[in-house]
Amino acid sequence: MNLDGPPTFQGSIKKIQIISNNICFAPRPEPDEEVEQRLTINADGGVWFSGYTFGQGFHNYLCGRRKNFTIGKEAAVPILDAIGTYFSDAPDMVFVTDSGRWDVTITNTAGKPYQFAGSIGFDLNVDGVDLSDLIRDTLNMPDLFLFDGNSKPDSVNKISINYHRVTKIKPNVPLSDSVEYCTWDYSEQLILDRESESLEHIQQFGSGCIVSKKYYVQDGVVNLLDNLDADSLFAHISGNSPDDFTDPLETKNYEITVDFKKRSQLMIKGTFDKNGLPGDFPELAESIFDFMQFYGIDEMLNPAVYTKARRKINDSIFCSVEFYDCGKSYYYATDDDSLKNGDDVLVPVGKDGHSAIAKIIRIEYFQADNVPFPMDKVKRIIRKCTDDDFNISIEANIQENKSIELDKINPMIKKRFDIKDPMVSFEEFELCNEEFSRVKVKVWAELSEGCLIISGQDLGEAAVVMSGEEEYEYFYKFDQENTELLLALSAPKRENIKEMLLQKFGGMDGCSLLREFCNVNNITYSFFSC
Repeated sequence: MNLDGPPTFQGSIKKIQIISNNICFAPRPEPDEEVEQRLTINADGGVWFSGYTFGQGFHNYLCGRRKNFTIGKEAAVPILDAIGTYFSDAPDMVFVTDSGRWDVTITNTAGKPYQFAGSIGFDLNVDGVDLSDLIRDTLNMPDLFLFDGNSKPDSVNKISINYHRVTKIKPNVPLSDSVEYCTWDYSEQLILDRESESLEHIQQFGSGCIVSKKYYVQDGVVNLLDNLDADSLFAHISGNSPDDFTDPLETKNYEITVDFKKRSQLMIKGTFDKNGLPGDFPELAESIFDFMQFYGIDEMLNPAVYTKARRKINDSIFCSVEFYDCGKSYYYATDDDSLKNGDDVLVPVGKDGHSAIAKIIRIEYFQADNVPFPMDKVKRIIRKCTDDDFNISIEANIQENKSIELDKINPMIKKRFDIKDPMVSFEEFELCNEEFSRVKVKVWAELSEGCLIISGQDLGEAAVVMSGEEEYEYFYKFDQENTELLLALSAPKRENIKEMLLQKFGGMDGCSLLREFCNVNNITYSFFSC
């Protein structure tokens, strides 16, 4: 809204004055609360600021602070140019009720004043630059009301994390009569800086070894910092209790410094452990670790790169792929030279040739007389996966997942097996080994980290481990809780696990017997195939 003169600013700016008043209908401000700010900037870089408190009420404000300084012509130019550009382009000023107000007077070099006004709380942008933020940052005055009322949430500008570990080690052979321990002094420093858009990680091993790595990723570090809640960052630390054990031979301490855009610097320190660190430190650490890992893949010293020979023109390309649910690798052929290790690809599986997603773990080249499988028999990669393929796969798994819904397990059933008990620690073994037609039928069971996985034939179908037209596998997976329940009900006398599995679920119909047993006893498992 133009109050006086032409509808837009014309000429070159001599000075600008911005008066920002943040009083709304309610609540009534306290007498010492700052409610109005007046800021003047001229073309020479001179700055005049005054802040007024509510005092005795409207029109009786009291000047609470003044500040006069210079930023120089060079620093003033971007501000004046941005203000001139915005108000010379017929700006649409917005007025709303129950909001503060700003008034701008722009005086050109001819001495002509131009006046504009609007409601506080809206961003004024020129070429993606927020005018309020530009002025605050240039003047280093983060508490200015200006046009947006300074209502945007705070942000983190810089985080410095220092870690220090000192360990006393008693050597087998004493260093001397007077020295019982040698000392290992290790430290790390991690710095995330918005201004330089960099992440720096420094490790110091003793006094003679320093290793550092610096990451500059355009918008990468900024995005990391933007994802942090500046208002609650590191706000809660549980703290260790007096009866917690303290290792006399080792100390691990940290110091974290956080610089914010608005609020004052935060500095915290303590012992580097779960209760001594801020509650949200693990989340930050994970995001930083993922960031560093993503950019931490080296090629120049990677033997997978420098030992790889170029493919001959007549070579066939075979990719070893691994299915996410299976954990075993299978050969598939392809003509696509663009595929790389780690790529997700769409491949045909099963008798019906339905498609599934797998990851390439190795790429090999073979001459025609040395291929691992006949070219007319081996299955071929369909193509590299797209986002749509992953979405379809997720939906299909939801529809086709054959997991049994489980009611709450009867609390009266006592666990008879401890997953840490060596008694139930066994390696992969063969449940059955019967001749069936042309192939050898096998069922395998493996107990890993407390979870039981049984794989093999289903209702007499053959399970084999290599790629081919008739080849696929089935898997029954039990989580830790249901593994314990299955073993407790199957072996009440704690007999040998292998013998129990062979006795109850061995033979050609073993998987059918397993399913029936689980259904009767409300034991949940996940079924999948590849």
